[in-house]
Amino acid sequence: MGQVSLHLAITYDAPPNTRVVVSGPSAAFGSSNLHDAPALVKSTTTPNLWTLTVQVPAGNEPVQYRYAAITGGGEHPRVRWEAGVVPRRLSLVGLPDGAELYSHDSWRSPKVANVFVTKAFTSVVFGPRGVPKVDSALGEMGAANDWNQGIGSRDGDSVAVRFIVLVPRLVYGHSVHLTGGLESFGAWMPDKKVRLVNLSSHFYGVIMRIPRAEFEAAIAAETKIEYKYAVYDSKDEMVYRERGDSRVLELPKGNPDCKYLNIDEIFTYRSTWKGA
Repeated sequence: MGQVSLHLAITYDAPPNTRVVVSGPSAAFGSSNLHDAPALVKSTTTPNLWTLTVQVPAGNEPVQYRYAAITGGGEHPRVRWEAGVVPRRLSLVGLPDGAELYSHDSWRSPKVANVFVTKAFTSVVFGPRGVPKVDSALGEMGAANDWNQGIGSRDGDSVAVRFIVLVPRLVYGHSVHLTGGLESFGAWMPDKKVRLVNLSSHFYGVIMRIPRAEFEAAIAAETKIEYKYAVYDSKDEMVYRERGDSRVLELPKGNPDCKYLNIDEIFTYRSTWKGA
C-alpha cells in the first residue's frame, strides 16, 4: 500500500505551557491513545500556528483525527478536546502514492459544534422535517471526496482545493454555496456561486481545481484570493452570507508547488445563538 504525506496546520491561541496534539485511530495519530498522540510544532514566525507532518496509508479510507490542547504536566494535566460530536474525516480518494496533501484546519469549539449539531437542538429548531437532506448520489459525493473529480478544468497546472465547512443551524430547504472574487467563485455575483455538497452531520464540501496561475497572479499583483460561504433558499435566493472579513485562500507558505489542499472551516454567523 502506498503512502500520502499529510501536512497539518491549525491556528490555536494556546495558554502558556500548552502543547497541541492530534489523536485518531491511525497509528500515525497514536491509535486513539492520547499518550501516544503526536504533538504539533508551534511556529516561531506565524502567531498561534501549529503544524505537523505524518505519513498515512493511501487508499479509499478517510483519515479520522481530532485535536487536543494539553496544558501543564504531571499525572493530571488539563486536556481540552475540540468538539467530538463531529470528528474530522479527511478524504484520500484519488490521491496517488507519494502525494503531498496539505490541510489547513480550524479549531472546532465545543461551545459551537457540540450544541448546534445535536439531535435535540436540530429537532427544536428545524421541526419534524429536520435538517437539509444529504446528497446521496455517488456522483455528487465524489465532487467533494474524490480528488480526481471536482469542479474546474484539468488542463494545465492546477491546484485541487477541497473546501469543507461545518454549518450548524440551517433551515430545511436551504443549501450552502461558495462565493468569492475569482471568476470560478462567481466574482461576488449573488446569482453566480459554487454549490457545496451536503455530506451529512452539518458538513458541506466541494473540490475545485484552481489554475496555479491564479495564485501567481494574486502574488504578483499583491492582492488576495478572497471568498465567503453563503446560504441560499429553495428558490435559489441568498438569505445569508458570512459577516466580517473575507476568508483568504493561499498556498502553504514555502510550498508553492502544492497540488492538493484541504480547507476545513466553520461557518461564521453574525452572533452566537443563545437559545430561547
